[in-house]
Amino acid sequence: MGRISLQIDLRPLPLHACDLFWGKRRGRVSSLEKLKLLAVTGGIPRYLEEIQTERPAEANIRRLCFRKEGFLFAEFPQVFSETLASRSPVYERILRALAGGDKTLSEVATAIGVARSGVLSHSLHDLEVSGFVRKYAVYAIGRSTPSRLHKYRIADNYSRFYLRYVDPLKDAIQQGLYATASLDQILRWDVILGLQFENLVIANLPALLRCLGIESSSVRSAAPYFQRRTNRHEACQIDLLIQAKHTLYVCDVRCRSRIDQGIIEEVSRKIQALRVPRGISVRPALVYEGELDPGIQAEGYFDALVSFQDLLSARC
Repeated sequence: MGRISLQIDLRPLPLHACDLFWGKRRGRVSSLEKLKLLAVTGGIPRYLEEIQTERPAEANIRRLCFRKEGFLFAEFPQVFSETLASRSPVYERILRALAGGDKTLSEVATAIGVARSGVLSHSLHDLEVSGFVRKYAVYAIGRSTPSRLHKYRIADNYSRFYLRYVDPLKDAIQQGLYATASLDQILRWDVILGLQFENLVIANLPALLRCLGIESSSVRSAAPYFQRRTNRHEACQIDLLIQAKHTLYVCDVRCRSRIDQGIIEEVSRKIQALRVPRGISVRPALVYEGELDPGIQAEGYFDALVSFQDLLSARC
């Protein structure tokens, strides 16, 4: 009768599967190099197939994104119009607004110059279903139901990278001006890898739960957390807040060449800003890529230290 008997929601590959694309070189290629490529491609199998594993990450990214014949240089306009058809200009405006950071529905409306309406909500829903955008709610600490406040972020690493770093240089790339340029002259990896790394961590929550030793059945919510300043508490933003039945896991996600002890004070201030009900334990965790200051582990502040390599190795 034409009814749907099976619906498959295809998502990016988990990190341990992405790691297999490096084949026999997997053990010789650093986690940072893999992170750079995954920050650009996400876990999309077709994009990972384009990686030449014998070449460094920068060479691959320059070949794929910053040359006019590059596979990922032409990919965004094509896949975007094919996936979202005639309304693609509206959806693209929304994505461009979100490329600068997470936004509420009202903030998206303001950024693209339209009224907050059901039409805008429907468009955001379409982007969410298509895998471009992720919607997340703020769960009041200690409660199992979300608040009415939601934010949206670009979930697809490739789309965000293209909009932020490739599209502004589109004309110059077509002229071949970046065909041999050093990526260090184009990109600031310390800025790029921040949110891109967060996206990878959130998209691979089952692997993180395994690394933290948390039973998935005990998790009530897991999402970025933001708290507005009021007369009763300070503003606070947490990369990933995992709420289990009796425990709150405050996860800070960092990617730096060297992570110093100052991070302990930063996370401590965030925890102090939270209003945690009695009977709930708070456990800080650091999810990181980079070299840790030896004092971080010696201090014993974090209940868990999870490296990107740990996530790449974790099977769910």
